[in-house]
Amino acid sequence: MRAAEANGGSRLVAVQQAGVEAPPRRGPAFTPIGVGLAIVLVAIVGAIGIQMLLSTWPPVSAGQSAAVVGEVMPCNQAEVDEDGASTCYAAPFQEGRDVGIGFGVRNDGLLPMTIVAVDVIRDGVLTPAQLEPYLSTTEGPSGPDIAPFQPVEVAPGSEQTIQFMGTFGNCETVARDYAPGSGLVVGQAFLTLRWAFFETQAEVPLPVSLALSAPTSCP
Repeated sequence: MRAAEANGGSRLVAVQQAGVEAPPRRGPAFTPIGVGLAIVLVAIVGAIGIQMLLSTWPPVSAGQSAAVVGEVMPCNQAEVDEDGASTCYAAPFQEGRDVGIGFGVRNDGLLPMTIVAVDVIRDGVLTPAQLEPYLSTTEGPSGPDIAPFQPVEVAPGSEQTIQFMGTFGNCETVARDYAPGSGLVVGQAFLTLRWAFFETQAEVPLPVSLALSAPTSCP
């Protein structure tokens, strides 16, 4: 009897345990917004990855537009482009004279690109002329209007024209930094670029160079 009771008790417990329903398991909750953000993130990362595989990173180059501003002359022994135009121009020093260079920055990538910052002179380098960046905006009656540089977005396959404008500095000040007749050649752009959340730096050779000459002597 005791064995039967024991067995019966065991069967009763087993029946009672079998009758208890386990709580349903819940998987991670996916909201439409979360799924959408995940898809966008994957698409962005994929586009950047494809671009890195297909071409040199970062996908940026100098555009077709290029020009120099001020009284300039072709550099000695300068190369010429396919149209026979010089690829280097020299700006002789004259205190207070305006001088500048303009060029395009092209987005060769698959995503919109933001030009965060741009310069044509490395940090800490003294120059015969202080050049400040400007953006070419809408076309005005007398040519493109310009505005002080600020971060600008460039669509894939498009380019943004940037101009660096300034004036030659004080003769005696420049003469302290440069030997007579020497100077500085502006031939590349130093860019800070951003694609979505990814930011990087790039150096882009310009199709036209500008040689800023130092004074041979001061009055």
